[in-house]
Amino acid sequence: MSFDPQQQCLLITRLPRELRDAIYLEIWRPYGLRQHIFWHGHPADPDNWHYCRWQCTTDFDAIDKLQEDLEILRIQENIPFGEPICSKHYEMRLISPWLNHWACGELCERVYGQNVIQGASTGRYHCWKDTQRPLINKMAKTPYIPMLLTCKLISEECLKSIYESITFVFTDLHSWQSFIGFCDEDARMKTWPKVDLRPPAFLKYCKHLELSMTPFFPCLITCSSPIRTPQPERPHDVYDFHWLRLGLFQNLQSIKIWVTARSTKVLKGPNERGSWPDFTKITDLGIDELRQALSCFSGVNEFVISTPLSNDIGPEDGLVEGVTTRPHHRVWKRGTGDFFHPRLSPNFGRGGLSGLIYTSIFRQLSFPLNYEYLPVDTSLPYWPELFDPMDDPAPGLALIKGPDPPPAVKRRRRFLRSIVKMLRKMKPSTLRLRKIMSRKRRNR
Repeated sequence: MSFDPQQQCLLITRLPRELRDAIYLEIWRPYGLRQHIFWHGHPADPDNWHYCRWQCTTDFDAIDKLQEDLEILRIQENIPFGEPICSKHYEMRLISPWLNHWACGELCERVYGQNVIQGASTGRYHCWKDTQRPLINKMAKTPYIPMLLTCKLISEECLKSIYESITFVFTDLHSWQSFIGFCDEDARMKTWPKVDLRPPAFLKYCKHLELSMTPFFPCLITCSSPIRTPQPERPHDVYDFHWLRLGLFQNLQSIKIWVTARSTKVLKGPNERGSWPDFTKITDLGIDELRQALSCFSGVNEFVISTPLSNDIGPEDGLVEGVTTRPHHRVWKRGTGDFFHPRLSPNFGRGGLSGLIYTSIFRQLSFPLNYEYLPVDTSLPYWPELFDPMDDPAPGLALIKGPDPPPAVKRRRRFLRSIVKMLRKMKPSTLRLRKIMSRKRRNR
């Protein structure tokens, strides 16, 4: 069936393409020119595989303002390095699966509930959207589908306008690899039903990309992961960034990458406890290796990466010189890691968050089994708290439910809660002292 040439439509016949594109842009603008993309769906239920989106309200910033806020709080509370800060508010932000977009996660939580900010990944088996809930929030509504259904000619123009004007933001690598296509699937994924949800217009028109990932990302790329079974004879090199598939893009102009200083992802070992594979972290790369790794972005007009780097690469904080010569390419170093880290096995369901944020005079990456960092509670967390949502039969529930922990774990948790209560009582010490003194005066 041939489409109607729309010869009577004034929008098509009277306005030039440049003005129509300007109109389309103003239609998208109120709903955000930055959009998060998430993959949701269980392997056993391919009919419900889909992508979700959420308006991004966090502009890319090479500086970690959350760490700066915690440093201000530490100074205000007069807490020395090595002593924990007590704040569930900041702890939730540090462990947010939205990574440096924790503020976007908090906005989404107001609409869809706390499940949005729980778990180790924003890409998960179970969608956090409640289909029975009315879309009362403007951020949950968009004009994309109505405009794409107007007519074939306008639909093609709108499709091009959407992909060219919007910055696509990914905060987990499973969603990214699903959206762009896996370089090579592992054995488990090869058993999944073959359903291709990749939007072809994305590669053709997309101009702007942003990607946030944890320092564990070498283990999350299916073609190069050291935890893949069976291991291929020649695993791919994760640090040539081939898995971004930049060669497939026809119009890409900007890509920005943020690498965090921690990961909440822990995998199940053979004995059903947490395991951690050996892999090359980004802080293990020297200046020559980093220069070689980032050379693949030479064909992109704008490239920015903000990440912890090796102590041998200077300066301690700020713009790294000598890695790239392109004028709009920047490599921003955030030390060798962070000063402030939360407990990385959060217990959402039984007793809630601990509220403890650990401090250190040394900046470093933090992983769930890196217990040299933790001055308190250094024993191995109970295993149901460690499972990752993408590896569990009922993802999204792994960090919320589980068997009752053994008595030793219960005692440890009670001990930690008593410490937290004691620390909270000690905070307003000057105010309590004044009250005690006033009572003594009245008693006299």
